[in-house]
Amino acid sequence: MPVLHVDADEDHVHLQSGKTAIVPLISVYEGVDRAGRRGSCRNVVQYSRYGTSAEALWEEVLSSLEQRYDLTGTKIYIHGDGAAWIKTGLEWLPNSRSVLDPYHKNKALKQLVSGIERKSGSRYEHLAREAAANGDRRYLE
Repeated sequence: MPVLHVDADEDHVHLQSGKTAIVPLISVYEGVDRAGRRGSCRNVVQYSRYGTSAEALWEEVLSSLEQRYDLTGTKIYIHGDGAAWIKTGLEWLPNSRSVLDPYHKNKALKQLVSGIERKSGSRYEHLAREAAANGDRRYLE
């Protein structure tokens, strides 16, 4: 089954007017090629639009993907932090599934054990990482 990965996040951009704007960023790629510890996205295409609705941006992404790929039977993973505009992609991209990207996963695991004494916190974090890696949602909760 073909697989596509979609990384979705936003950047906080400082405008010349002195205001700050949030700009959505989307990268679509076919997988990651590894060279030692380094990885590079295979056939990456990037999308970003300032001042456009989430629906319009996801519609553009879908249209582009339909031109490049036969999406029938293609599994699409949307990697992100779970923001509402990112979840909108689930409505637009067929056979898509939301997954927490590694940065936000690590941040959530660190927050899980914050405030706990360091040695115990490290142990709990290790157990939580194992549960997440094994897909054991019940144990993780």
